[in-house]
Amino acid sequence: MLALDPRLGQLLADPTNPVMADRINRFLEGTARVIDASDIYLLDAQGTTLAASNWNLPRSFIGQNYAFRPYFTRAMSGQAGRYFALGVASGQRGYYFSWPVSEGDEIVGVVVVKIPLDGIESRWQNPFGQNERQIRVLDEFGVVVLATRSDWRLRKTRALTDAELERLVRERRYPVDRLDVLPARSLALPDGLDSARTRLLQIDNDGRRERYLVQSADMPQAGWTVEVLSPLREARREVTSVIWFTVTVVMIMVLMVMLLIERYRRALVLEQARRELEHRVEERTQDLTRTNRQLREEIEERHRAEAALKQAQEELIQTAKLAVLGQLSAGINHEINQPLTAIRNYAQNARRFQERGQAEMVNANLDEIVSLCDHIAKIIAQLKIFARKSEGVLSPVPVKGAVEAALRIVEPHRHAAQVTVEVNGLRDEDYVLGDLVRLEQILVNLLTNAIQAVAGQPEACVSIEVGRLADQIHIRVKDNGGGIEPGQEEQIFEPFYTTKGVSQGLGLGLAISRRIAESMQGALRAFNSEQGGACFELTLKRFDTETLTDHAPE
Repeated sequence: MLALDPRLGQLLADPTNPVMADRINRFLEGTARVIDASDIYLLDAQGTTLAASNWNLPRSFIGQNYAFRPYFTRAMSGQAGRYFALGVASGQRGYYFSWPVSEGDEIVGVVVVKIPLDGIESRWQNPFGQNERQIRVLDEFGVVVLATRSDWRLRKTRALTDAELERLVRERRYPVDRLDVLPARSLALPDGLDSARTRLLQIDNDGRRERYLVQSADMPQAGWTVEVLSPLREARREVTSVIWFTVTVVMIMVLMVMLLIERYRRALVLEQARRELEHRVEERTQDLTRTNRQLREEIEERHRAEAALKQAQEELIQTAKLAVLGQLSAGINHEINQPLTAIRNYAQNARRFQERGQAEMVNANLDEIVSLCDHIAKIIAQLKIFARKSEGVLSPVPVKGAVEAALRIVEPHRHAAQVTVEVNGLRDEDYVLGDLVRLEQILVNLLTNAIQAVAGQPEACVSIEVGRLADQIHIRVKDNGGGIEPGQEEQIFEPFYTTKGVSQGLGLGLAISRRIAESMQGALRAFNSEQGGACFELTLKRFDTETLTDHAPE
């Protein structure tokens, strides 16, 4: 679960961010406290600790490199890691669990949890009552990693090979120079005992020789062996107990035979009960079958409703886009009527010049007509692009092209309202991951709202600023109007919320714009700028132009 937390990936992507590092340190500290872990820490792809639960302690892991630990290399290969060792900084025993932190298909770091083992040994003390049995756990090198006797811990039960010593030194699992051998020797087992999992062992405990009957079991995942050591004198007492237990079992079996006779008498009653139970089970099965069929029908109905909802949302977005065009229609009508009037005048003048035989003046008037027709065609083409339905597929979109297209659409409205528009920060190389038509719709909506907010006031001004931060691009639309009422920064994004008249919209524009931004993996927020007026900030994921191939602005 820790490895799936997106905040870890954010710190790995930006390891020099002190605010993010402090947030992750405190998060790991709280998590370690909740799960009773000794330490939790985050390593980057080179094994260096970026954040740790012990960040505020003198023995903090931050800055330490643990690339030599097997749990790190295993996690970087895409697998969960398990490992026992003494801590390099703390010198305390612990069992380490590691898991890779991925960003897409790439492993960018490792999160490690260290669990203390002292509590396990405490729970092992006299687990069988008032007896002298001992428990110990051996790793693959024969080193005692856990034991009920403290003087057995971290001692070898056999001599280590050169290869094993070299591996221990490389992994820094134990202080090799302090690993001494626990004095012990194997003895012959009495006849009748299984030698596969049982052996007789003599151990020197503080100068006193003690014989133990050892029973062992393997832990394959950890590569460990658990051994229970029973003193031989106690084992003899248990054999006597087993004999008495056997006699008791025989007596119980005699009683069971007597009970079987009584059970036979009740067999008919039980058979009748069984048949009644089968009948009830059959009825219940039929009920469950009907319920399952109804559930499948409800699921299918829900899928149909979701499809209809998605279609309605798409139609609502398209309707809102056409509503914006309706609000701009007066200015657009003016932009088209002026050239049409001029075309008519130029055509009449050309006819008179033709009657007089002045060919040059005729050509000059025809050139003006062609130029005005091109101007009208550009306006209509831009409106056609804006009004078309989006395919809903995310692709690289040029920020500069989208902003300029939106400005062309609102130009008649801006001109009629006598509002100045300033544009800052546009660059040809800025691309975002989104949809061109829907990005233009958001910008047109924000620009229209800004123009309406400042229309009629002296020195009315609307500005567009494009900024970049890490892998994101921010587009801000600001005005110098009265701003947003305090506490309404989120309320204005609710459907049908509006401070304008009915003729200027139904209050759906901002709600739809935010939904479009979120569908493009972005965000839209509003606040008042420090210079006064409202500011709407659109944040989208930046697209790396170095990977841009076979893409061109529309």
